Amino acid sequence: MSIWHVTIEVAADQTDSKAPDPAALDEFLELLGPEAAVSGTPEEPADGKVRYGADITIDDNDIHDMPRVVSVALDLFRGFATKAGLPDWPLARLEVLSDTEVDAQLAQPNFPELVGVSEVAGLLDVTKQRVSALAKSESFPEPVVRLESGPIWTLPSVRRFVENWARRPGRPARVG
Repeated sequence: MSIWHVTIEVAADQTDSKAPDPAALDEFLELLGPEAAVSGTPEEPADGKVRYGADITIDDNDIHDMPRVVSVALDLFRGFATKAGLPDWPLARLEVLSDTEVDAQLAQPNFPELVGVSEVAGLLDVTKQRVSALAKSESFPEPVVRLESGPIWTLPSVRRFVENWARRPGRPARVG
């Protein structure tokens, strides 16, 4: 069995277009069925363009290639949008994923691993004070945020630093 997940979004050409009628979006959702999800633009979109879209699941043994999936999904989307009285705006986004790919994406964390001074000290096998000194060097990554408790970095950025760190054991020589 072939299961495809298709996300389609259309957007108005002009920034002064009105957002789709919520009742029309509700009707659109009813027409698409229980396996679909519909979205509309908030009152003040960040980019100024209003839009609406849908996530559609296509479950069919006869559709095995992506071009056919796209064709079927767009036909459903456009046909039901017209029936619901939604505007026929240009395509802004189209994403097609197989069921296997969706499962793989869902298995990935949706937030980066973060580390603070203590975790970085453990990774580098140094003291927290040494981490604070290293963090002032140009080669150390910038933290993603500085909290009252201290700086926070993404783990991958710190790992990149560790891979390239030319560690010199012992204390630096005193100057002067």
